[in-house]
Amino acid sequence: MRPPAAGRSSATALAIVLMTIGSCYDEGPYNDLLDHQKGLTGSTGETVGTDGGAAGPGVSSGPTGTGDDSVGEGSSGGEGSSGGGALDLGEDVDPQAASPQIFEFTATPAKLDAAGPLLLDLKVSDAVVEIELRRVDDGGSTLAKLSPSDLPLELALVSAADNGPHLYRAIARDAEGQETRAELEVVVDLPATGQEIWSWESEHLESEALGIIPHAGGAVIAGYVVEGGEPRPLVTRVSNTGKILWEVTPVDGRGYACALAVRPQGDLVVIGNSYKGGGYADQAMWMRRLSFDGDIAKTWGDDGVTGERALSVTTDPLGQVIIAGDFQTSTMKPHHDLRIWAYTGNGASRWSESWTRPGATYDRDEQAYAALVLPSGDVLVAGHTSRDLFELPPRKQALLLRIDANGVIDGAPWIDDKPEHYTSEVHALTRSAKGDLFIAGRATATPHAAPRATVWRIDEELETQLWSRSLGQADDAFAESVWLTANNDVLVGSTKDERFHVTIAKPVGEGPLVWQEKLDLAGGPDRLRDLRLDTYDYIYVAGQATIGASRHAYARRISP
Repeated sequence: MRPPAAGRSSATALAIVLMTIGSCYDEGPYNDLLDHQKGLTGSTGETVGTDGGAAGPGVSSGPTGTGDDSVGEGSSGGEGSSGGGALDLGEDVDPQAASPQIFEFTATPAKLDAAGPLLLDLKVSDAVVEIELRRVDDGGSTLAKLSPSDLPLELALVSAADNGPHLYRAIARDAEGQETRAELEVVVDLPATGQEIWSWESEHLESEALGIIPHAGGAVIAGYVVEGGEPRPLVTRVSNTGKILWEVTPVDGRGYACALAVRPQGDLVVIGNSYKGGGYADQAMWMRRLSFDGDIAKTWGDDGVTGERALSVTTDPLGQVIIAGDFQTSTMKPHHDLRIWAYTGNGASRWSESWTRPGATYDRDEQAYAALVLPSGDVLVAGHTSRDLFELPPRKQALLLRIDANGVIDGAPWIDDKPEHYTSEVHALTRSAKGDLFIAGRATATPHAAPRATVWRIDEELETQLWSRSLGQADDAFAESVWLTANNDVLVGSTKDERFHVTIAKPVGEGPLVWQEKLDLAGGPDRLRDLRLDTYDYIYVAGQATIGASRHAYARRISP
């Protein structure tokens, strides 16, 4: 139901024959280490000086030499010298201590046929203090400047848009600014976006997946299963082939698990809600910690009071936990206060905070569906507020709220009050590297229009709506997830026409977008509940599929 997580792959190394770049060096000394260094270098490189001239293939300019280490007959010397003996030229020059050299430039793998890491590595002489890596075929953009000890450089190639030959250039420099260069080519051939890697369907006849977290090519899934006519929470881990590894019930009794987050400590936080009383209106939140082996931490967690509902969970770099949801203040009509809970890494309460719209009457309604921890430690919460519940239908308005690290409301909220949206609400939230916020949910244009999946882009200060867009033409749609890919595409998961859709879009400046319906997976779940990306932008979706006459929890891993 909401946002972030990660995974990683590896490959085998292969040395690539270097291609030399022609250049020139000033007419300086050219010593007889050449033949020896040619034997050292498995491939050819070239050294250039700061004032531009050729030093010759595979060798750095070095100290002055004679070209020979002996003096022939007829040479003369001073007292104590011998006419035909060897001439001592002083200390031998160590090739490793000479001017910068590249002995080897490698890529791992040499051909990339699955989204994942590309590792660029070099073996260089001791004189090298800086290495610059560039991609030549896209205009010569600099990828990184780093010291030899920081190698290898990892590049994430995640989309079929990256397909084709990639030409990389390495520039090795010494402390005086002399440099040598080498190039290698890597072939990228990734599968088209939307190819199924694996799919999983629960064996339980009545079940649903509400949240998913990628892990090691597989996933951990939160949801519920109906047994004896009653729902119970269930967490399932599946492998990188979609096979079940384990299932656990984190909390006894009626209820459901709805969201997961990975902590930097290497474990999971799962949240959900238990049904209280005889019906399903009264709920109470709960939080538990699990290992990736399915073990439940018995003394860690929390259980809320009746009326508190948890809908989203995230963690900060310290492993502290933030939960977003609501508190039901009336059973007579749908009235809630937005609620945020904060916990330490040990599971102890730090603070909790409720929010109602300033000037709100009894007939207002606020709920939080997504939360995000900012680098500053502040928390952003996304959901909805309302105008007047006596209006039919009620007029919800999309909401963004900032809370500081101590639980204090920070500044004015952003509320969707644009005239083109009669009602709107937000279920997902993410942030770009530049700080802009992308939120997704649904909106209606008129009082009785069907909702349409909608995305907004908001500045980080919550002061300006940069744009909002409806996805496609299909009505009765709800966007449940929004993410930014490594290529800065906006990826949205939604349910439309009782089928899930994954839409990929490219922002064009601050203005209009070019929307592209990349994936229309008719074989997928009848309702999408969550979508996530791993480190290399593989897409993980979770929801519910109707198979025969039964509804089954469903998950799928898709190529980026």
